Amino acid sequence: MNFMVMEKLVVLLLLVTCGSTKSEDLTGKAFTFPSESDTRYATLTPDMGGPFSAVTALCLICV
Repeated sequence: MNFMVMEKLVVLLLLVTCGSTKSEDLTGKAFTFPSESDTRYATLTPDMGGPFSAVTALCLICV
C-alpha cells in the first residue's frame, strides 16, 4: 500500500482507539485551590490497606 494511505489508517486507528477508551469519574479524587498562597497546604494521607500490604510484609521478612 501507499505510504500516505498507511499513515492515514494509523491516524484513524489511533483516533478510534482513543475515543473508545473508558473515561474515569474523578469525583472526590481531585481538588483545586482557589488562589496561590504560601500558607495554604494540603495533607495527603495514603490508604495503607491496599494490595501492597502483603508484598511489604514479604519484603520485610526476606530482609
